[in-house]
Amino acid sequence: MPNYRVRPIAVFHFRNYRSVPSLITRLRFIISLVEEHSDIFILPKPSVAAVADRLKKLDAAQQLTLSRRRGSVAMRNAKYTIVVKDIYAWLAYVQELADEAQNPDKAAIIIRSAGFSIRKQPARTKLPFEAKHGVSEGEIILVAQAADKRASYKWEYSLNKTVWKEHTTTIKATTVIKGLTPSTRVYFRYKAFTKEGEHGWSQVISIIVL
Repeated sequence: MPNYRVRPIAVFHFRNYRSVPSLITRLRFIISLVEEHSDIFILPKPSVAAVADRLKKLDAAQQLTLSRRRGSVAMRNAKYTIVVKDIYAWLAYVQELADEAQNPDKAAIIIRSAGFSIRKQPARTKLPFEAKHGVSEGEIILVAQAADKRASYKWEYSLNKTVWKEHTTTIKATTVIKGLTPSTRVYFRYKAFTKEGEHGWSQVISIIVL
């Protein structure tokens, strides 16, 4: 359990997806986010492949109900129950990761990165690390949470999260990267250096360049 006072709780608002097609659409979105943030969700339980396969079977069963074939609704409902269990399993998995976070802000980022909502949010504060569009085409502004009163920050970016290119080192927890290719998803990370020494790499974030 986290040692901070306000504990963000991951929830899925089933009331917003009462029809089977709407739930299928939402879960597809959640699957895409879990795949995109594989650096956070390393070993989802159950696996992405398993959830995607069961969702595909639910979609096929839902299509079959349109033919009004006898027994199709019961079969669809059975597969729906299985998918709902998968959602609850992922909620538990994401909550476990969130509870291991260092603070409520990081816990909230983990929950939202999976496409889930938060039942109880902490007071609105500055995100530990965020990317924003600049005023010019191909410009991205990076803002991190200050590591200390006196610190330096090494910034890097990548197009694939494998090969990283160093941008610059600053003494403020912010920098601007220009000349990026529009309509491209770019990934960012930074490393802080304080009097205690070199910190580890931050969480990887991404944004589509405009």
